[in-house]
Amino acid sequence: MKILFVCLANTCRSPMAEAVMRHLLAKEPHLGWTVDSAAIADWNVGGLPNARSLEVLRGNGLKSRHISRQIRREDFYEFDFILGMDESNLYDLRKLAPEDCRARIELLGKYRMEEVDRIIVDP
Repeated sequence: MKILFVCLANTCRSPMAEAVMRHLLAKEPHLGWTVDSAAIADWNVGGLPNARSLEVLRGNGLKSRHISRQIRREDFYEFDFILGMDESNLYDLRKLAPEDCRARIELLGKYRMEEVDRIIVDP
């Protein structure tokens, strides 16, 4: 299973989602899952996650060495799921997706246990 988390700039929400998922998957290495994160926009490509995001991750015993990147056409074929953080991300992803896209494009919040707050708001 290959999962790509996507937000606008790949500096806060998606790198945090990636770090949390990597932490969870480290406990289940036999699953062989792959996770990554990417941006819709290109203005932070090559940059590190936001300092506040890194602080929150550290405060929860997590790390991120992620370098921001923009989503690529091949991502729509290589990943099983591309999970956006909000409706705007979903709209942009669906516009960018090739017609024969293999990945399922959904909201990450769809997989929450609670029925409320399916949108992960940009800080």
